[in-house]
Amino acid sequence: MNELKKYAHPGPPSFPRHIAVKASRADYFYAQLTGQVDVFAFARAVAQQLGTRAALILFNHVPLSRAAFHVCEDDPVHGRILRYSQAVVVPEPCELIAANMTVGESATEVLLHCHGAIAKPCGAVVGGHLAEGQCITQLGDATVRVLCMALTGVSLTPQNDEETGFPLLSPSHISSVNKSRSAYKELL
Repeated sequence: MNELKKYAHPGPPSFPRHIAVKASRADYFYAQLTGQVDVFAFARAVAQQLGTRAALILFNHVPLSRAAFHVCEDDPVHGRILRYSQAVVVPEPCELIAANMTVGESATEVLLHCHGAIAKPCGAVVGGHLAEGQCITQLGDATVRVLCMALTGVSLTPQNDEETGFPLLSPSHISSVNKSRSAYKELL
């Protein structure tokens, strides 16, 4: 049986905080995932096609040819509460049972952050922070519908979090652009 770990906080903990920004609009749609592609490349293409600065993409029951993820471990220099481990690789076919991906942006690129649960062929379920470029779909001619929610009037950009030491996607208001819902129908 695994023992519970205690993590040393690098400084006094902050009070619980809630950072919220209300979007002026949220559009829900499905995107078709097919063939053999990295789930991050797929999500990045969807976000770029929509021109969105903030979105949520949900994956459910996606067959993968292989996968990799990171878990949190102690930071030996105690500069932050935790750090990500080296990638834990699942080299054989598996299934992405569920994953939630947050889409944000920097000044130059679309940023993606995704946590997921993976079922191994033996039935064990593992997961954590999915590794970009290493979660490859194995769909052949089959299609999986992926639920997406694009937000209008909000951007998610990285800001360093003083408590954890991680750059986190933080919401902020932006001036809304009236984008027609018909722009989303192309992805259905």
